[in-house]
Amino acid sequence: MEKPEVVPLITIQDENFKHQYELGVWCALFEDRQERTSIPDSYLVVHLKYVAACGYFLPQHAHKLRRFGFCLGMYHGAVLSTQATALLTFSHEESQKGYRCGRRAYFTELSHQERTYTDKQILCLFAQIMQDNRDCLDGGDDSLLYWCVGDFLGVLSGQLFPLKEEEQVNWQWGKALCCSS
Repeated sequence: MEKPEVVPLITIQDENFKHQYELGVWCALFEDRQERTSIPDSYLVVHLKYVAACGYFLPQHAHKLRRFGFCLGMYHGAVLSTQATALLTFSHEESQKGYRCGRRAYFTELSHQERTYTDKQILCLFAQIMQDNRDCLDGGDDSLLYWCVGDFLGVLSGQLFPLKEEEQVNWQWGKALCCSS
């Protein structure tokens, strides 16, 4: 079976990252999964925590971060094979809040350049997120980590899911404020 041509949600400069992304898309599209749903927010959160705990964000281990290409490809491929209305499945309230905030930023605040990520930028972003959330590796609260993952995926989702009138109405009335509890 020939691999489908899928335009990545990010600009990929590293060939190994690109290969991993394509594998993730392929796996999500064609693996035999019982439920055809979006990938949960926890998939990326668990991966971030694992990579940080192993010290892979250190420069000498940067080559191991290409595996994030697979994770992002899984998110992308999963929504292509479903009737999904979001880039992920929410298991944590904070990821849902972050996702709404990311979508709002995509459609109302960010320039084209600001909402276009490269693989290198994403790895730097993930490293910074984990640096700012080190306490979650020691059993601390990971709510902020879920919010960050939701926000990031919310920005990416703008490429796949058009702005809904309901979102716009909520933003106009202030019901979807990013900082609301």
